[in-house]
Amino acid sequence: MVANILPDVIAGNRRVKHNEKRRERYKERKLQSVILPETIEQIEERNKKRRQRYQDIQENPEEKEKQKKKRRQTYEKAIEAKTIEQREGRNEKRICQNVETKKTTTEQGRLVKTVEQRDKRKRKLPEKNMDQMVVESLPDVIAENLRVEYNKKRRERYKESKLQSVIQPETIEQIEERNKKRRQRYQDIQENLEEKEKQKKKRRQTYEKENATPNFETDATKLIVRPPPKFAGKTVLWSSDSTQYFFNIDHPDLVELRNNCKLDENIIPAVERVEIIQLFDAELSDGESSILYTVEANIVGLLATKTDPWFYTGCDKCYTKFKNSPICTSCPITTTQIPLFRVTAEVRDSTSTTTFILFDRHVRKLITVSAQHVLTNDKNAKPNIIPAVLNNMLGKRCVFKLKLTRKNTEEKLEGYTVSDVQEIAAEEHHSATSEIVNPNAKVHHDNAEPNDHVEKKRKIATEDNSLQCSLPTSGNTQTSTPPANITI
Repeated sequence: MVANILPDVIAGNRRVKHNEKRRERYKERKLQSVILPETIEQIEERNKKRRQRYQDIQENPEEKEKQKKKRRQTYEKAIEAKTIEQREGRNEKRICQNVETKKTTTEQGRLVKTVEQRDKRKRKLPEKNMDQMVVESLPDVIAENLRVEYNKKRRERYKESKLQSVIQPETIEQIEERNKKRRQRYQDIQENLEEKEKQKKKRRQTYEKENATPNFETDATKLIVRPPPKFAGKTVLWSSDSTQYFFNIDHPDLVELRNNCKLDENIIPAVERVEIIQLFDAELSDGESSILYTVEANIVGLLATKTDPWFYTGCDKCYTKFKNSPICTSCPITTTQIPLFRVTAEVRDSTSTTTFILFDRHVRKLITVSAQHVLTNDKNAKPNIIPAVLNNMLGKRCVFKLKLTRKNTEEKLEGYTVSDVQEIAAEEHHSATSEIVNPNAKVHHDNAEPNDHVEKKRKIATEDNSLQCSLPTSGNTQTSTPPANITI
């Protein structure tokens, strides 16, 4: 580190000596001009030389740039050398000696010319051209003295600042304290900003509370209509901190609106209870796409074919059937495939026999078993063979809520879709089941059913030879044990 500093120290000593010699020459020249008065021609020549030198400097700015670059380079080197490792290894004694030599050289080369000194020298000068010489030389001498003193003070201040950083390097503790002060100042600034933000939030909340509460006596009711928000393709409802909900408030305008909206008849009519034979003659009115009926009947058989199996693969969220795609097209989120019930059941009442389609939630309500459980426990299960667990549905009397569409009313196709099912207790339908099992009921069914419906019935089951049907026996209606499978 000392080797890196020595070149700068040597260069500084040389510069000090050079400046000292310049000051001595300048002092001698000024003294000669004062003691030996110059003529007007000499003064003019000297001024011409000065002007010429100034013009040369102005015309050649390259020299100025070179000097500036040198000074900048030396300054950058001094700044780069200000590290903790370099400061610890510097030779303080050598630097102190150089500083003392600089002080002595500057004091020796200092040119101090006051008005009193000039007066003393004037006494020794001859009286010839004395006034003219003094008038011409005094402004330059005064300006030069002021400039020299100013530059001297600047050098001393710069030197002291540099020496303090070099001779007395900062310790790690001092550096940490300085950094702590900076961090504390930064935290104070941030805390003040956070306090301001908190106050703003409090004022905003108080303003919202005061203005959000409705005054029904003075303020008019306002209705803001905007499109409902949607998330993942579905309509959703949301609220914010300023949202308020009012339920059944007693406001005059709302009471009047309720009274105007009251109707004498029920808006949603009750579902009509019919018999199976009446389903064949059901018709839709104009503008309706479906109609609802309820039927009370017994489950007497289960049907399954290869084209119409007892289960299907669907979505675990919306129960939509997967069609040639591993992704559900109805759900906006990723779902999984699971097996779901779709059972075609043959039902019978005192008037006729038909087929109903029961989906997963209706079958699980009757047997409390999922399709996934059936397939995992029975490895030999096939789509066209009814599993033994589903035979627990046979012999049950239920109230079915049916949804009839144009296929059922216009095309006269059976396989009515069940929208809900409710099982009836065994004690309530004991007498009804005995009538259905009685062979006289079968005759009544054949005689009561219209001929045009007999031709169109069971279209789904007659197309495939591999029809699996489960039918109850005369003893099975009284007991809970399921019957054996019968292949037709």
